[in-house]
Amino acid sequence: MTTIDDLQAVIQRGNAVMNWADTQKASATAHQLAETAKVNSALDNFGLNQGATNQDPNLATDQNIFTAHVNCPNSIHSWHVVTTFHNEKSATANRSQIAFGHGANRDVVYTRVCTNNIWSSWKKLATEEAVTFTPTLLDANGVDHCTYIMQAGNAVKIGNWVFVDMRIIISSKGAMVGSYLKVGNLPWIRKNDSSYSSASVGYFSGMTTPKSALGGYLAYNSNELHLTASDAAGGLDMLASGMPPAHISDDFTVMLTISYPVA
Repeated sequence: MTTIDDLQAVIQRGNAVMNWADTQKASATAHQLAETAKVNSALDNFGLNQGATNQDPNLATDQNIFTAHVNCPNSIHSWHVVTTFHNEKSATANRSQIAFGHGANRDVVYTRVCTNNIWSSWKKLATEEAVTFTPTLLDANGVDHCTYIMQAGNAVKIGNWVFVDMRIIISSKGAMVGSYLKVGNLPWIRKNDSSYSSASVGYFSGMTTPKSALGGYLAYNSNELHLTASDAAGGLDMLASGMPPAHISDDFTVMLTISYPVA
């Protein structure tokens, strides 16, 4: 009589001839394969727009839409609008949106939020701006020694403010004796309302004895920023008099930050 052990031995010999394992893994069912394909497809399409084109972003429940609807930052261009929801995915849930510009030279980003079914206005995030300021090196007679100046800088716009970082190097010894540095082409600086430009000196080097303190002041009712130096004892009140300094007599570097409001 053939036993189970005998049958098992025959099967094992056959597996050895065919180079098969004694036990085989169960094959995936058609249902499992279909579900796997769906997951892979969803991952592949994760960054694509969903639903109909030109949806109203105020009502959209798709996470990523492509639209030029009037409720976008503007309806002249197309936008990729991404929505994140709180608690539930619905047109009445509290949610946030980011809109990315679409097309050439449309590298701009806006954001807004919806709270209790009320949308905030679109706010433009930071964008690069051109540096248009012109540093000049004026002596006591108003002569510009700009050939002594090297500069590099960049600007960024955040909301309604522009921030500029600028490096200014005075490259000739003695060029600043009896002189002051002026940055022109700023927006009009007003004295009697809340619209002020501001400036700060973050770093300077190369000043020789006697010790000097470099500072800046805004020429009110003009579009100029003056950087001046005073002696350590405060012998020159640059904010009151605006007189040029007499104690800078060597090469030096200024790291300047300027901020101003725009419409």
